[in-house]
Amino acid sequence: MQEKDQPRPEGERYPGGYVPVPASPPSAPATGPANIGERHPINLSECEDRFILEMSVPGACAADFFIRVDGKGLLIGREGCTDEHPAGRQLCRHEFDINPFRRYIPMPGGVDAERITASYANGILKLQLPKGASGDDCPVIQVPVY
Repeated sequence: MQEKDQPRPEGERYPGGYVPVPASPPSAPATGPANIGERHPINLSECEDRFILEMSVPGACAADFFIRVDGKGLLIGREGCTDEHPAGRQLCRHEFDINPFRRYIPMPGGVDAERITASYANGILKLQLPKGASGDDCPVIQVPVY
């Protein structure tokens, strides 16, 4: 039996192991409208000929995303997602994030913006950022997601 003064283990306070993210302190900087979505963390790795950017976004499909590139960065987002469930199923708990988001990520140096490709599979949005002549003055490019 635990005493009242001792904190309970996370698994007991939150059945199922889900622990909510604590609210930001009042002194935290506000997130601007172009950078909502930092809840979708990224991995960025560098290879000899390209950078690979991966973002975890479960429960979406390729058509839900938009990616815009200019010479300075990438704007990655999702406008929304259908919240449909198969007939005969009732949702008992909903933790997948299906809200729209936008995230602006500064472009790594030396990326050929016109050759960027994107794919979505198994909950991971993956961008291939080939190295080449960087174009800081390139026009805004829409990248399709396959």
